[in-house]
This record gives sequence, C-alpha cells and structure tokens, in this order.
Amino acid sequence: MKNHSTIGICTLIVALLACSQSKETEEINRITFTADNFIESYFNYDFSKSCQFCTEESGLWLKFVASNIEQEDIDILRRQPEGASFETKDINVINDSTAIAHYRIYNFMRMDTIGKAGEMTSKADYAITLVKRHGKWQVRMEGPLRSEKRNHD
Repeated sequence: MKNHSTIGICTLIVALLACSQSKETEEINRITFTADNFIESYFNYDFSKSCQFCTEESGLWLKFVASNIEQEDIDILRRQPEGASFETKDINVINDSTAIAHYRIYNFMRMDTIGKAGEMTSKADYAITLVKRHGKWQVRMEGPLRSEKRNHD
C-alpha cells in the first residue's frame, strides 16, 4: 500500500514540474516570437511591421528613426544583395513582465549621425527590452537602438 502512495506522489510531482517547465517554455517562445519579428523588421527598415511588436510609446522612436532616413540611405540599402539577418544570443526573463533579448545582427546599415549617410556593418550586438502588457509581450524602446559594443569593421 505504501508503495502505491509513493508512486502516486512521485507521479504528481513530476506532472507539476512538467507543467511548470511547459509554461516557462511557452513564455520564452512568446518572448522570442515578438523579439525576433521586431529585430528582423527593424534592421530591414520595415518600421510599420516593427510597430506591431512595440509598446505604443515606442512607436515615437520608430517614427524618429524613419524620419532621419535620407535618399543616400535608401540607395545604399537598394544596392545590397540581401537584407540584414540575425542570431538570437540569449533571452533573459527578469520577472513575469520584463525580459531582455540579446542579438547579433549581420550585414545591416548603421545610421549613427543625423545628416550623414549610413554605413553597412558586418555585425554588431544589440539588446532589446520587452515588457508584458495586457498579457502580450512587446518591445519597449527608450530611444533608437544602439549596439552594446562598437564593432569597427
């Protein structure tokens, strides 16, 4: 009789742990989906798509970045054989409503100075903050994205 009780308790514990891990995995997948879509559209200058994955106030920063694109920048982008790509480096869940996603971006146009044409960059690392609002993960921008570490190539 004791053996059946022990097996039952062990089964319950395993089931509870599996549910907990499954919810964590599901949450990471939601964060990753939002962050990946934002990163891909942002670095390929599809700001209307990027906006779908941001908080409302972040839309102002997207408009700011878009308003500083010059014809020279567009010409540089059109000459590229392919768009920017990325690699997800890490997703850090800070708490139930905040996460930070770390990315390496490849072959993208970096615009550093207003009034100066952007330049193509082979790779750089970026981190974005995500917040959960009304049950949905969104990117929160506090300014134009800046690389974590300068890569002078």
